[in-house]
Amino acid sequence: MRVGIITPGFSKDETDWCIPALRHLVHSLGKQADVVVFPLHYPHEEGRYRAFGAEVISLGGRNVRAIRR
Repeated sequence: MRVGIITPGFSKDETDWCIPALRHLVHSLGKQADVVVFPLHYPHEEGRYRAFGAEVISLGGRNVRAIRR
């Protein structure tokens, strides 16, 4: 199963701060499913990395102003 999570922000690595409930959710789901996190505003750099058992695809913060609800 694949799970996608869209958030305003997420840790840029496992030592960076993140909302504890969100970090716990991603870590728990990552044990059972293929999780991809899409943070919209933080971290500010575009990129892909792994954290807490999930793939994180950062959209680069400043570049997502055109995305509307």
